[in-house]
Amino acid sequence: GPANCSICNTNFFVNVSIGAGKLCLESCVGDTYLPDNRTSGECLPCFNGCALGYGCAGPGKTFNDSNGCMACDTILLDRNGDQIECQRDVTCPSGYYREQLSEDRGIFLTGTVLCHSCHELCATCSGPSVSDCVLCSYIRGTNGSCVYQCDPMRETVPQNGSSQCIPVIGTIGTLDPTGAIVSIGAVIGSIFGGLALICLTVLVILILVLLLLKKK
Repeated sequence: GPANCSICNTNFFVNVSIGAGKLCLESCVGDTYLPDNRTSGECLPCFNGCALGYGCAGPGKTFNDSNGCMACDTILLDRNGDQIECQRDVTCPSGYYREQLSEDRGIFLTGTVLCHSCHELCATCSGPSVSDCVLCSYIRGTNGSCVYQCDPMRETVPQNGSSQCIPVIGTIGTLDPTGAIVSIGAVIGSIFGGLALICLTVLVILILVLLLLKKK
């Protein structure tokens, strides 16, 4: 039959599999395309993320591309909102959050699933902001937000498959309004240092007074 030919009388064909012959076609149909502006020859398969049954214009991985998919069920977008590639799975991969369009938006049609990239500090997320992180890419800070690294008064420890900042053992601290750690020990030291300076000053004054009294 036409699915097991060694030579085709038609202008188009698909290689079924190695050693199984060719599928002869009247034109490139289904999820195939004819490459390099040829008028005949082998029909190549579309990118495996293109929506089934809609075909493609070429090997491209994106939608509405003169060289890509004619339709996409799901589209991965980068942080600038530009397309990365189409996929058939309507569940977004890790590092993306899901939005299904309830109406047309530009080139994207109603029902299309858009997978938006999470903030770079988020490993998983529910929205675009760092406050929408579910899991952190790097470290979870003391206030629960995701950060690149702990501040100097905190150490990084593994926790629940990621890392978290905790106070260094033996250090007691409080947060100032900017979120920086202010060591109570440093504050106490500063207070004692000030008192010592005052005492020294008073002692010097007393010695001077005594010397003046002796001279009289």
